[in-house]
Amino acid sequence: MAKADKEKQVASVDKDANLQFWRSVCETDPAITKEVKYGARKFTSVCAQHQIKNATREWGPYGGKWGVKDIKWGYVGAADNSPIELTIEAVFYSPLGEFQISTDIKYEAGGECRKKALTDLMTKALSKVGFNSDIFEGKFDDNKYVTDMKKKYGDEEEPTETKPKPPKKTSGDGSPSDTNITPDGLGYLGEIRAMLQGKLDGGMTLKDAGNILLSASSFDGDKGHVDGWSSLSKLTAEAHEGIATEARLKVIRDKIKSATTKGE
Repeated sequence: MAKADKEKQVASVDKDANLQFWRSVCETDPAITKEVKYGARKFTSVCAQHQIKNATREWGPYGGKWGVKDIKWGYVGAADNSPIELTIEAVFYSPLGEFQISTDIKYEAGGECRKKALTDLMTKALSKVGFNSDIFEGKFDDNKYVTDMKKKYGDEEEPTETKPKPPKKTSGDGSPSDTNITPDGLGYLGEIRAMLQGKLDGGMTLKDAGNILLSASSFDGDKGHVDGWSSLSKLTAEAHEGIATEARLKVIRDKIKSATTKGE
């Protein structure tokens, strides 16, 4: 092999070695990210605590072989010298080396500015050695890439099989049966049905019976357009679905009984 070819091969190996650590920490599990909207701008942020966890996995606890030191805080003031920005400068160190890093955020009294600034500083520092670099490289703007990462980290939700609801059984009058309704609810529905039947036996029309139930149950509808059994069927269906509770059925029963007593 020629000398020039050997030099190229060695250079290629060295470059790969330089990226070995970067490649081991550059990918991000979408489950630890969230989309942030800042005015008209949208971007993906990564969970800072998870970054610290990953760095701890590589180098040990924070503050030992890695962290920030020589921290300097500062403020940028307005014309009246009131603070408008908080600044922080520090040195990030790790087994890979150390370098200076800085950031600034809008100052807000009582808004945990120092905590937020330190978190932002740490995220920027870790990104410079490769942590979650796919976010900062803009790869999370590519839906296909995000989908691939979800598959890789097992974040895809399994499709849930929706089982069709069995058809409701109907009674002889065409209304849903009272199967699966609680005993008290069954009793109230039975009383309501008996009251309506009593009114019909007494000569009341289906529409008038329906209007009484319509009024008592507060259904949406126009009087004169709902017959008694249709109203009862709807009420029974709502009882099956849990919309018409036992308490509501009792109130309806009492209203109809009251109307009956008053001769309405």
